[in-house]
Amino acid sequence: MSTSAPANNSVPSGSDASSSTAQPAPATVTPAKRAFDECVADMDGSGPRKKSKRESMKTKSAYQKLLSCARYFPRGVNPFFEIGMALNYGSQALWATRTAVDAANTVTIPRSELLEQQKGVKAFNQMFSISPESLDVAREFHKDSKDWSSLVSLFRGASSAARQTDSTGLKHELNYVLHDRSLSLVPNIPKTQSKSNRGLNHPMLRDALIPWPIRTQINEMTTPDDDNDSEPTPTPAAVKALKALRRGKTTEDKKALVAELDQWPSCFYAENSFDPDDPEQGLFRSQFLLRVLRHIWTAPGSAMDGCSKIPAVCHAAAHGQFTVTPEMIAYACAQARTMISTSDWADKDGSYKYEKMFDNVILLFESDPTDKWAVETLAWFQRGVFGSGEQEDDDDSDDEPVESPGTILRARRAARRRVQAPPDSSSD
Repeated sequence: MSTSAPANNSVPSGSDASSSTAQPAPATVTPAKRAFDECVADMDGSGPRKKSKRESMKTKSAYQKLLSCARYFPRGVNPFFEIGMALNYGSQALWATRTAVDAANTVTIPRSELLEQQKGVKAFNQMFSISPESLDVAREFHKDSKDWSSLVSLFRGASSAARQTDSTGLKHELNYVLHDRSLSLVPNIPKTQSKSNRGLNHPMLRDALIPWPIRTQINEMTTPDDDNDSEPTPTPAAVKALKALRRGKTTEDKKALVAELDQWPSCFYAENSFDPDDPEQGLFRSQFLLRVLRHIWTAPGSAMDGCSKIPAVCHAAAHGQFTVTPEMIAYACAQARTMISTSDWADKDGSYKYEKMFDNVILLFESDPTDKWAVETLAWFQRGVFGSGEQEDDDDSDDEPVESPGTILRARRAARRRVQAPPDSSSD
């Protein structure tokens, strides 16, 4: 009786007869899986380590792109939302397996928790917006709980380090707060001194820290009627207001320093622009905030005067972000206020809650993005921080660019032609 050979032992026509079994087709490795493997190798130290000082988001390795997303989180998303929570909320929304549940057994999520989830998903999407391809790599990590935990730990460390780098770099740049560059901080605060001499303990920083109405009240002076050379002195009302302020109170016995929409630090306004009848006037147009934004995004060297071109090495280039957003402004506000206060970076300074301040800044812009004030304020920062948006050439030299003789010659000839050209007879 004849029998047929098992299908798995058959030899395809044209194959090597000496082979006893057919070889399975190699599994297709997706770009995301390949990038995931490279990231794992970089994370455990077995992969190649390349210098990335001048690399852009287009040329970075998959691992460096992930790190950029994490470092961007405090600067351009939300420094007060825990990045691990954002990763978990976002990944659940995108990749969690959902099962059908009888509607009668559905658990109603409390509104506060639902809002927190929505905030986390938004933060997750904003974080990966600077590198969409990194989202596919993150999904590969999400397939295994241990890999995902490693990624969350990596992001937490990189995000925290980025925020700390900014705080440390800004900590002693107190000259940024002086609207008039010809002035000096009096009394001076050496870099070796602790922050205990800042905040309400320093007359100039105190004025920057408190809202304009209180600042005006405590600096109310009276001029003597006589003709002698005696100095003006604070009015009795000003003395009373200052004593109350040192207790953290107003003369009405309310908290003097709170993160309410109508109680911004006076340093958030253009100098002497506050109008109680128009509290939007000058708000966020301060040189202080502009300098802090430049320090963070276009490098410390550009803080005071800006830059004609965006440096090749700066956080804007590293994250591929050249548009000022409400989140960037809110982050600069938090860093600026921390600089001049007695406390280091924290969720709150006494009764002043930074997260609430951060959310209120965002609210002013996002409640009506088409509002004239919101549009013009963002445009003012855009011009002040990024200017024309042109970038320096990303070469390997740190030297200033040198004009070639040909370029100089052509420029001089063009200048001479403009001077020697006859007047336009068609003009009036």
